[in-house]
Amino acid sequence: MKNDSSRFGHIIQLFTVLLTAILISLFFGVLVLVGKIQGTARVVNYAGLVRGKTQRIVKLEISGTPEDDLLGDVASYIEGLRFGSSELDLVQLDDADFQAKMTALSSEFDDLRNELILVRQRGYTETAIIAKSEHFFQTCDEATNLAEVYSQKRATALDFLEKVVLADIVGLLLLFGYQIFKALRYAAMNRILQRKVYLDEATGLPNKNKCEELLDAPDPPDGNTALCVFDLNNLRTVNNNLGHDKGDEYIRSFAETLLATHPDLAARQLDPPLQYPSWERYEPEHEQMVRTGAVSADITLETSIGMSDEAFAAALAAAKQQGRSTVHVRVWLPLPAACPAQSNIMLDSFTEPPTHIAPEDAAQRTAYWEADLAENRRFGAVYSYRTMARYADPLHMQADPVQPDFDTQEELPHLEFTPYLRALAAQLTQGLTDPVQKAKRIYDYVTLNTHYHYQPPYFVQENITDGCAHNRRGDCGIMASTFIVLCRLAGIPAQWQSGLVVRREMVGCHDWAAFYIAPHGWMYADCSAGASMARAGNEKMRLHYFGNLDTGRMVANRALCAPFDPPMCSFRADPCDNQVGEVEADGVGLYGEQLQWSQTLRRYETL
Repeated sequence: MKNDSSRFGHIIQLFTVLLTAILISLFFGVLVLVGKIQGTARVVNYAGLVRGKTQRIVKLEISGTPEDDLLGDVASYIEGLRFGSSELDLVQLDDADFQAKMTALSSEFDDLRNELILVRQRGYTETAIIAKSEHFFQTCDEATNLAEVYSQKRATALDFLEKVVLADIVGLLLLFGYQIFKALRYAAMNRILQRKVYLDEATGLPNKNKCEELLDAPDPPDGNTALCVFDLNNLRTVNNNLGHDKGDEYIRSFAETLLATHPDLAARQLDPPLQYPSWERYEPEHEQMVRTGAVSADITLETSIGMSDEAFAAALAAAKQQGRSTVHVRVWLPLPAACPAQSNIMLDSFTEPPTHIAPEDAAQRTAYWEADLAENRRFGAVYSYRTMARYADPLHMQADPVQPDFDTQEELPHLEFTPYLRALAAQLTQGLTDPVQKAKRIYDYVTLNTHYHYQPPYFVQENITDGCAHNRRGDCGIMASTFIVLCRLAGIPAQWQSGLVVRREMVGCHDWAAFYIAPHGWMYADCSAGASMARAGNEKMRLHYFGNLDTGRMVANRALCAPFDPPMCSFRADPCDNQVGEVEADGVGLYGEQLQWSQTLRRYETL
């Protein structure tokens, strides 16, 4: 595998060098061809001058006012058109038809001059000057047309060459983009690996390597230091009889107890689990939903995104090296999307008018700005909407015997029907025919068996759902996508939704799922909220999030890995989801600490 990857890398490098060499040669070819086209244009002009000035000479001779200087000029023009002329800046056309015509034109001009001598001696009525001048005019016209045809051929050749250059540049950009993507992926994976070296994944606490590093440090910790070693009773028995997953759960349970009894240890976690203590506040809302059927809230949010000052300074410095005084930025900021749970969407204000606003039904709705910045600034919006949480009790619903087949297909790379997921879905739904019971079995599996754990970016993982099913760890998005893919494998339509979770004390990013049961329509499954309730021992609220949400939501996205409107040209910081927004500076997508964003709650009024 490593040899294949190395061989592919060498091929990419070889193609890059080859395309670069071709581009350089094409560049010089274009320069040469442009020079020839410019010279050809002068030939066409001077061929026209020969035609026009000759007619003027004939008219002057007929009127009795001969111009010998004009005759000399025309003769020099003809000579320059035939053989080229540095004085007239004329090139010799490499065209046999044109040269033959110019030879004939030179001969006819000599005859015409002889005829002009007779005109001066006898008068024009006694000569064939009119007929010869007309024939000369026709020959000039034919020579001019031949020069124009030659020029058009050169222009066509230049157009073809420009298309080849463009194709070469596109190829180079694709190769460079692939190498940049590969570098970013390697960098992200290296950061993850560096953390894993010192992280115990089961607990989120520093592992043995971190302990040894602290003990081997040249400078000992300040104050008195003690080392405590814990040995969990019967851990080997649990591993041997119940499996290592249960052993990990045993270790994790001990770690959670340790952190609960010694809160100071939580600060030492390298990757602390996300806590949701405020989910509990939605229990009264659940009771109201049961009584009235729905609960609504009017919410106003202020959000923004932009470049960090450090990232902007670096981009501006690079722009000035290229002779520019500004940084060209493109910005995408999530906006509320139209959906059954969201209405009365009002875009109250913007920091500046957006270049484009995606339609309300966009798969990932955004406000888009495009600007040239000499100074750094944020791009933001204030918007309001009404959210409605309708109560559903799927377990007491009668489903149609035949269910629809939309939203039941694979969506690579993460909603993939792997052999393991196929087998898991079949096992979970074995013996069940009711789609509601199938969805409930899948929801129970995800919420009761998946441990919430911070995750690396989704784009560095090959398949987040298969990974979650194997290691039973994930964040809100991974739990939601695992529920979705298992539902689809069971023949239940399921969709992604994401945006923000809105609480009076904070606003943050969140993902959840929706599933469809005919004839009742779409219902929700917030697996991470359900898992949080399971950890808290609140079974009532765990069941609430099977079929229902709460009012604390802002829905911006309804599809995983959906494109923007307009599309982003470079690599996104998060190509799967869009919760905070994206920024592109001079064609390069920003990532991590290069971005700064904010979400502020202005109003939360329950109706």
